Amino acid sequence: MKNNNEVPPILAIKLNPNFICEPCALCGNVFRPDGELDLFLDGTEKLVCEKCGEKFAPLLVALQELSLEQREELFRRVEA
Repeated sequence: MKNNNEVPPILAIKLNPNFICEPCALCGNVFRPDGELDLFLDGTEKLVCEKCGEKFAPLLVALQELSLEQREELFRRVEA
């Protein structure tokens, strides 16, 4: 059972030029990051998977997804 006094981890969206499979800093599951904009433990270079992001910072995950969608839309417009 989780202790209610535990402070949830602070996450951040950062640029990530790597597409290397790595273990999540929170759950340890190995995953392939999206690259470009990914979730990290704040103040570190430790990646966090989307599942843990949804658990601890769902609004940050929504912002990450929105920014990626907008970036893709911008590229579509530039290519047209």
